[in-house]
Formats: sequence, structure tokens, C-alpha cells
Amino acid sequence: MDIDVLKGRITAAARNAVRLDPKPAGAPLGAGETKFGGRPDLPYGFEWPRFACEDGETRPLAFLAQINLADVSAHGAGGLLPETGLLSFFYETETQPWGFTPDDAGSARVYWFDCAGTLVPTDVPEGAEMLPERGAELCGELTVPAYEELDSECGYEEYCEAVSLLGFDPDAEPAYARLLGWPELIQGPMEEECERVSRGRDCGTPEGYADGSGAESADIAAKAREWRLLFCMGSDDDGAMFGDCGNIYFWMRESDLRERRFEKAQLILQCG
Repeated sequence: MDIDVLKGRITAAARNAVRLDPKPAGAPLGAGETKFGGRPDLPYGFEWPRFACEDGETRPLAFLAQINLADVSAHGAGGLLPETGLLSFFYETETQPWGFTPDDAGSARVYWFDCAGTLVPTDVPEGAEMLPERGAELCGELTVPAYEELDSECGYEEYCEAVSLLGFDPDAEPAYARLLGWPELIQGPMEEECERVSRGRDCGTPEGYADGSGAESADIAAKAREWRLLFCMGSDDDGAMFGDCGNIYFWMRESDLRERRFEKAQLILQCG
């Protein structure tokens, strides 16, 4: 493929994102600040999310992170998200569901609180893992699709050459956490898996990929393009460990993002 054509396709697919790098909290962080772990800032009377696990226990989810959306707007990644309020992320870190099946629904939750000034620090309930509180440094960035995501007939070496010429490092250190943009993949693209699980498929089995017709496969592939990364977070020694040094990814359809239907977020865990 002509390298200029390939560069054009990659540029056309680029998406704005905000990178979040953890930093020591030092003094206790103020209410509504962007952070990882610690005690979340929640509305008074908030009902902490819980998940009914396979072992029959119902566990409270761990609080992962909260992001002040005013910070996000300042870094040029608005549009799909509200400009104000707090976006908060929770996950069941003990059993760590993979998100392969509809039965995993509820193991990860996203909340938008459009009242950042009225939220209060809330104790983590007994039984939930409490991650260490860390602040976050935010940086706006432009992201490009991974080779596996690119809908183009090119070789991997051609892809690396093209992204390098565009100023991106294909071997760059992955972001610890990212809001919006393209994900850094561990086990391959996830959009089709999100679409299948949303249709009640169990993608942990071959039956989850056994479509009834070519038309059904084509419809799934088309609808998969509507899914967008909302948030991803990686493993580290000072925070959470997802699988074997993996990442967790929160996905949503673009239409649900625009309509603020954060309850429809789906989680996928990937690790090496």
C-alpha cells in the first residue's frame, strides 16, 4: 500500500484522549479532585454497588478512580462527555470477571455525578478492596488505532513506518490509564466482543461466535463499529493487579455516551 495513503487512513482514524498518570497523593486530596483509589467522593446516601459472584457471595465493588470532567475539557477531549461533574469507576477486584459473558454485567460500574461541589468523601464498605489513594497528572493526547484495529490491507512493518512518520512511537510505553481515544491492546480488538455480549452471547465459548447467517455476522461487525473506549486502566505494584499484569477496559456505544447512559458501560479484562 502507498505509504501516503496509509498515513491518511491512520490520520483519519485518530481520536483525542486524555492520559492519566498516577502520582503520590501527598496531603489528602480535596473533594472532587481527579484521583485513583482512596475514599471516593459520592452523593450523600449513595448506594454502594455490589455484584453477585459465582461463589454465591455478593461483594461490594472496589473504587478504582474518579475523574473531574472539568479537567478533561481543559485537555481537549470533550464532545462525547459532559463538561462538568465527576465520572467514577468501580470493579469487583477479588473475583475479577473478564466481561466475556452477560453474567458479568454489574461487576463493573460507571457513575456520572453532575454535582461535584456537593459530594462528600465516603468510607469504603467492609469487604471491598481499598486501593491506595493517588493523584493523577492529566495530559491530552492524540491516539491512533493499533495495527489490529486498522481496517486496511497493509503489513505490520508498513503500519509501523506510517505511524512513525506521523510522529507516533509504535513501541512507546503504554499509558497507565486513558480516558477515550484508542486502547492499547493485549489480546486483540474488543468492539465485536462488546457487541456480542450485549446481544446475550457468551464469548468465553465457541458458541458465542457461532452466527446463524452471514447477514448476522455482517450486522454484528457493523454494530461493533459503534463501540468506543471510555476508560482503561492498567496494573501496577502500587495499585491494582488485573489478571496477569493486565488491563481493564470500559466500553460504551457512542450513542449511549452522548446520551449519558453510563449504566450501559461494559467491561473487558485482557492480560498476557
